[in-house]
Amino acid sequence: MLFSKIQFQSACEGKIIGVFTVEENMCNNMDALHGGYICSIMDAVTTYAQMSNKNGRLSWTTDVQAKFLKSARLGDRIVVETTPLTNGSHSVMEATLRNEATGSLIAKGTVTLVAGAEKFQHKAKDVIKFDVYEED
Repeated sequence: MLFSKIQFQSACEGKIIGVFTVEENMCNNMDALHGGYICSIMDAVTTYAQMSNKNGRLSWTTDVQAKFLKSARLGDRIVVETTPLTNGSHSVMEATLRNEATGSLIAKGTVTLVAGAEKFQHKAKDVIKFDVYEED
């Protein structure tokens, strides 16, 4: 699973920071991190980031915009970070991927999310083991 590859360092109020190592199954035939994998990381991590907001809800992605700026190679450690740009029933999250060693920006993008209906919020706890109503 995608998340088993990421070592999460923090998740609070829409900001997530995690690190993963580029593995062979994440690469294209040139041993570079595949753009589709980058988009999948952005999609999945921003969805969880959205749910970490104080009023965050289980949401669905309606748009992913990604810019691929540099290559990440097999074995590189990549830092993925999210930042909320807007919050509400329609939210926009920014995601960046950087090379941990050099700080080089690998990819940057935005993900637009739409909050699911109330009936789906109660299913989140059972399906993905995340309780959107849990209090700290």
